[in-house]
Amino acid sequence: MKLYIDFDGVIVNTMEIIDQELKENNLNRTDEYYMNINWLTLLKKCKIINSAFNQIEILKSKFDVAILTHIYTLEEGVAKLNFIRKYDKNLNVILVPKNISKSKIVDAKNAILIDDYNENIKDWITNGGIGIKFNNKNYLTINSLNDICNYVKLWE
Repeated sequence: MKLYIDFDGVIVNTMEIIDQELKENNLNRTDEYYMNINWLTLLKKCKIINSAFNQIEILKSKFDVAILTHIYTLEEGVAKLNFIRKYDKNLNVILVPKNISKSKIVDAKNAILIDDYNENIKDWITNGGIGIKFNNKNYLTINSLNDICNYVKLWE
């Protein structure tokens, strides 16, 4: 079974760092803000959430795993890809332009998406996929990528 995992807010705490910077600089979350982020600098400040890459390695024995992440700019995509490659040189990474839904880039039907953004989960489910909200109570919820192993029996 195909398992897609979001990057921001699921593997790495980019959203937490972005929220801190927005608050410190009294800025709003806008497309323009995201297009001007220096992703190399941002990712140096970020932490991996719950040993995500170790957990992904375990998940790869049960699923066909890929990272499915939205990007605003090519520079963001390159920075994310280089970051991921430091931890896993063979992990499939799919970069999705921000204005296109993830389900338009890959086939959601009968595939799992782990994401922290409600709209991505709603769209995924609408398109026949299994959506798992990362760290929220509105959907099947996990706090660690390793938790997905507890749900494997649901899809076997």
